[in-house]
Formats: sequence, structure tokens, C-alpha cells
Amino acid sequence: MAVLVQEYRNNIVENYHNGRICIVDYNGKVIHSIGDTEQLTYFRSASKPIQLLPLFEYQLDRKYGLTEEELTIMAASHAGESYHIKTIESIMNKCDIQEQDFITKPTYPARLEDRIAMYASGTQPRRIHHNCSGKHLALMLIARHLGNYTKDAHKNYWQVDCPAQLEVRRVISKLTDYPSQQIGIGVDGCGVPVFATPMRNISLAYLRLARPELIEEQALREGARKIASYYNRHPLFVRGTNYLCSIFNTDDNIIAKGGAQGVYCFGMKKEKLGVSVKVEDGSEHTMAQIVEQILIQLGYDNQSTIDKIDSICSKTIINDNDTPVGKLITCFNLK
Repeated sequence: MAVLVQEYRNNIVENYHNGRICIVDYNGKVIHSIGDTEQLTYFRSASKPIQLLPLFEYQLDRKYGLTEEELTIMAASHAGESYHIKTIESIMNKCDIQEQDFITKPTYPARLEDRIAMYASGTQPRRIHHNCSGKHLALMLIARHLGNYTKDAHKNYWQVDCPAQLEVRRVISKLTDYPSQQIGIGVDGCGVPVFATPMRNISLAYLRLARPELIEEQALREGARKIASYYNRHPLFVRGTNYLCSIFNTDDNIIAKGGAQGVYCFGMKKEKLGVSVKVEDGSEHTMAQIVEQILIQLGYDNQSTIDKIDSICSKTIINDNDTPVGKLITCFNLK
């Protein structure tokens, strides 16, 4: 294993954060790698822009009159801010989806400020506060379409062998060049299937999101163009205020999405690159620093993006008394 970040307390290394990095070029060739790029790795929420593509393929965005913001949040991990919840409710109203149709349990928003406000006001948790509720709505609409709009066809959207999930697996296979029957399948935190391929293939998928001309099927190609542009036009709907995904996607040259347990992926349009990162211990507090360092080592020419990411990096360890007590240092070199 390779160490990506060392975490110091005073001058002693307290934690080593091992990980893997894979970068592919326009031809799908691995040009930089750290660790085993052939190891099966779950996309986690980094699959969300890919999982949305069948919705475009079947023109469900037009059928339901969905806005760019609504489509973005359907491929997002929203933090539960008020504008996120209003957008989710708007989709539900347009598409006649009820809150009890979600498999997710009622929860509180991911954003701390909103959770505190809910606690203070005594507001009850809701299913749509879950950060994956937009994705669940997209899956319900795909399931309904494939079920010929029969009553309750959308309610099995979470089952691994339902038509919607089989369709998602087909599209993931197309974008990753990885055989559908070999894709690893688990259960995600939100209760729906989660998919695994080698990291090289994950990077390839993000290359294709950034460069849709590499996608053979026209409907998928056009869907990828749309979601990449929506991410850039509405970055706050990808995650929320002061989160890495939203900051990163303000750069029109990038499409980026993270996932739980230390997964991060992005495609670079001008450079024609696809990038995937996995921190082996699943920690996420090192990710902004890792991504920033990748951009620096690649010689990325948009300093503004690097500066924005740097502004949220936790490079100094602060204790409970707001005293600096250590630091985090990246220690990898792209090969």
C-alpha cells in the first residue's frame, strides 16, 4: 500500500492514510497510478451522474418537465439545505411521488447548521432529508417507465434485480468498459445497490463524462453532456455550501463527484483525463488536500480552482480548544 497523507501530532506521525490513485488519458491508458488500479472498488455516490443517464436516455427529463437544478440534485449528494429540500419536493409534485415511497428511513440533513436548527425547533426528520433522495427519485422514475407506468411499478426501485437497477448496471458497464456480469454489487448506505469495478475503469467513466464524444451511444452521450454542464451551472446542488464537490464543480473544465468511505472521482475536459482516488481507511477529511495535490502535480493551470480547494483543506489539526496541535502532509508522487 502507498501512503497518501501523513497525519502529525506535534512532530510524531499519528496516522498514515494509505490509498490508491488512478489517472487515465484520452485513450483510456493509465498514465499515473499509485497502488493497485485493478482492485475492485465501490463507486459509492461517485456513480450518481452515471446512474442518471437512463433518465435522459428515455427522455424522462422532458416528460416530467424537470429543470436543470432538479436534474442536478437527482445526481447529487445534497446536504439538506432548504433549497435542496424545496427542489426535491418540486420533483415529487411534478412526478406524483409520495414520501413513503422512499426506502430511506427519516433522517436529519447532513449539514450541521440545518440539523441544529431542526433540533432546536423540534422539527421531525424526513425521508427526503437523506443526501441520496434525489438519486432515489431518479431510480423511481426509471423503474416506473420500465414498468409501463403500472401502479406501484416504481416502488421496487431499490431491488438489485429490478429493471431499473439492471438498466443502471448496463449503463455503468458501457461507461466503464467493464462486463456487466463482473461488476461487484453491494448495498449502499441508503439501501440501494452499489457497484464496484477496478479503479482504472472508474477513471475511464469519468473521462467519458468529461469527454462525452467517447461514448458510442448517442442518447447516453447527450445525457453525459447535459449532466456535466448542469454540474457546472448549478454546483451548489451537487452537494452544498462549502463542500468539496460544489467548490470543485464551479470550474467549467471539471466534472467531479465524491462518494462515501474515501472515494473521489473527477474528469478534466481540456486535459482529457479521468481521475479516481480511494483512501483505504475510508476517511474523508484528507480528500480536499489529496485532490489539490493531484491538480498541482498535474500542472493544472487554473490556480483559482486550486485556491478554492485549498481554502477548505484541513491541513492543520485543531484540538477542542481551538489550538493548532499538528498537521497533515501529502506524501505521494504521481508516477
